[in-house]
Amino acid sequence: MSLIKKSFSEYADTYDLYAAAQKKGALILKDEIIKSDLTCFTNKNILELGAGTGLLSEHLARIFKDSNLFFSDISCEMLSICRNKTDKIKNKNNYYFACDAGEFIKKKYFSLILSSFTLQWINDYLKAFENFYNSLESGGVLYLAFQGPESFPEWKESALELGLKYTANKMPDPEKLEKIFNKKFKKTEIFRKDIKLNYKSALDFFLSLKYIGASHKTGNTNLSRKDFLKLIRHWDKKTDNNIEITYCVWFFKGEK
Repeated sequence: MSLIKKSFSEYADTYDLYAAAQKKGALILKDEIIKSDLTCFTNKNILELGAGTGLLSEHLARIFKDSNLFFSDISCEMLSICRNKTDKIKNKNNYYFACDAGEFIKKKYFSLILSSFTLQWINDYLKAFENFYNSLESGGVLYLAFQGPESFPEWKESALELGLKYTANKMPDPEKLEKIFNKKFKKTEIFRKDIKLNYKSALDFFLSLKYIGASHKTGNTNLSRKDFLKLIRHWDKKTDNNIEITYCVWFFKGEK
């Protein structure tokens, strides 16, 4: 986890320039909050785990102006950027703290817990979910948005065409999580949205991962420089330098 912290901290200043999928995911989550009328959580304790540079946090600060908002992230550098954004919005109470989202727990304290594009960076995400659940008070709501294993099919296809390993990080299994969600929560909503982005080249796509700190490998598989360049050339050639990438994003809402 310390390597993930280092990676995100190193690229905190460039994150917002390259985090297109994360921005769209935050907007979808914001719209779901408004549609679900979670705005009724006034004067309540609300937690965002993995706030990053505040892409979702800014929306939360505007929606929940009379609530106690707790923003956390493993990277102090990212959390500082988040704080600069949200402090400009005059809220009743904002709180900031650095923590590992996978280990955090404060039993029955929060009315609403949210996490966007963070779950895929937690090794034991099922244990993390238990912590999230136990941190909710009765009647509280958990909202998760995370990348699923169906992401990046274009990358996978190009790698397999060359007989190369597909080296994207392993993503959380939505089926496993759905079973636990439906068992734990009295009400659930689960849906998938595919976010499609275009890049001028395969290298531009891989650089976009680097500049948000997401190029860190959570597994042991990696390509040699020679094979990586082979993949880039092949992918660019077959798409005429018009790369489309699919981010498969799962949205889970549970009411305790």
